[in-house]
Amino acid sequence: MSEGLKTILGIEPSAAGGTTSAASSVTQRFPDPRPASLRRLEPGLARDYQDRVQALSDRLAAFAWPDSGWSLDRARLVVADPGLDGKLAASLPDASQARPYERFVSRGFDPEAASTLDPRTYSFEMTLDGTTEKLSVEVTTGDTNRDVLGKMADAVNDADLPAQSRVVFQSVPGQHLENSPATGLSLTLDLNQTQDAGELALRDTSGHLLNSLNLTAVPAPQGPAETGAYQVLGEQAATATSYVSTTLDPTAVTDITPGTYTLDWSAGPDSGSAEFQVNAGDSWDDVLQNLSSALNMTQQRFTAETTSRDRTVYTEDGRALQSEGELLSLSDKDPKLGQRLVISGADDASSAALASLGLSATARTGTDGEMRVDAATQTRRPGTFEADQGRLRLDLAEPFGETLPLRVTDALEVMEKGLSETLSAYNELRGLLQSNEDRFRPGLADEWRAPVLDARTGLSWLGLRESGADKQLWLDADAFYSALGQAPDTARALLDGADGLLTRWAAQAAGDLEYDPARFLALNSSVPPGAPQAISELELDLGRRLLNLYETPTATFDVDVSPTGRLVDEKG
Repeated sequence: MSEGLKTILGIEPSAAGGTTSAASSVTQRFPDPRPASLRRLEPGLARDYQDRVQALSDRLAAFAWPDSGWSLDRARLVVADPGLDGKLAASLPDASQARPYERFVSRGFDPEAASTLDPRTYSFEMTLDGTTEKLSVEVTTGDTNRDVLGKMADAVNDADLPAQSRVVFQSVPGQHLENSPATGLSLTLDLNQTQDAGELALRDTSGHLLNSLNLTAVPAPQGPAETGAYQVLGEQAATATSYVSTTLDPTAVTDITPGTYTLDWSAGPDSGSAEFQVNAGDSWDDVLQNLSSALNMTQQRFTAETTSRDRTVYTEDGRALQSEGELLSLSDKDPKLGQRLVISGADDASSAALASLGLSATARTGTDGEMRVDAATQTRRPGTFEADQGRLRLDLAEPFGETLPLRVTDALEVMEKGLSETLSAYNELRGLLQSNEDRFRPGLADEWRAPVLDARTGLSWLGLRESGADKQLWLDADAFYSALGQAPDTARALLDGADGLLTRWAAQAAGDLEYDPARFLALNSSVPPGAPQAISELELDLGRRLLNLYETPTATFDVDVSPTGRLVDEKG
């Protein structure tokens, strides 16, 4: 480098014949003890680690242990299409809880034939979970079998207990009612298979109506769920009717004229009214609280509650500001099939008051749930459906527009496959760590292997054994089945117990996926091939200042050669 260029750059001769910078001495930039420097060199490796951990986490989440109350050799598991995630939950109820939707079914009748029952009032009791309701049916002269069965269904559907009733016609046994050999018109008493549903019981109290209809309890299914495939289509989720008022300023004075107002309501067979008072100077909070209290004190068919919610207000210059607001919501409680909550003002003034609150225009009409299971369409309220006499439970959270499969299969088959896939995901992660051992944080591979070493004897008995110099983990299916048959509780504890292999792996995966995966890269490893080479401060300074160097074959660095009269043109 010429002396002129050195002078321009502020570099002065050293006593030893070298050069020093006026700013600082020349130092090497690598290796850099600061973590961020080296981590930026290998973002792909960090992403690879994250992807392998995520794959293992997904397999761990998919692994399931049957809890249906059957021994493992008879247990079942459900395998659903990924498209059903978040939309349909398929489960196998415990053996003691599996029940068909139809709890009672009558014999078959000619629908148009005259009823053989004597004209009179018939009474019976219906009991569920310790609660008993007394119901009655009026049979009149000239009633057909269809009339009598329809009146019976209406009596059950108008009751407060969640049991429901249908009148169903079958031309051949089992056409619409899986549990009925009858043909003709039959009556069913149904109960949705919710988690807390108990046994439904019936008893004649006057007139022997139940006995005359031969209304017989459907027995609980015997044995585990049948293996096989189902095609399901979620057509409509069950929702309750709701009303939500406008979000109002709770401190502002209401614009509703002082007076007494009446709200009428109906829900299924029930109906009523509630009065609320508006006084001069009342705030919107006063109005909402008065109406909520009046509704809750006069009925138990739906709920009324006030809720705080942010509201947007605008200043005179058009700026939007957030302010605390309040609203009133009404929601139907436990409606049965076809039942909807309807509210209205009892007169014009009351209707106007409801309009001021925004309740007139915010009704969201409830819907019954509908799902197609194989070829049969089921309509349910709430949205719990079933197959295989209730041994397969289907809870519809939201509809889906295409037919998707799910399968009930032997638990052991699914467990072996799921565990094998989990071990494969672990082996892929371990392979990545071993092949890049010097580029990952020391001991990271050992952290993942620690749960294997801590339970080596038990896992070997279970069929999980390491092999080869790389210590990959493999499953011996014969040993796995043998262990499950000998001591299933011990086998389960080794895998998904509190300190089980899968439990510990899941905990580590959750922690490793929570933050930047680059933190698992080594901080002081050698620079990998293809990474930026060491560079001095002098070279960094030159790269910063020499933005546009003009060179000519004959010019020396001691003369001006650029059009501007300068050697260095610092543009920008």
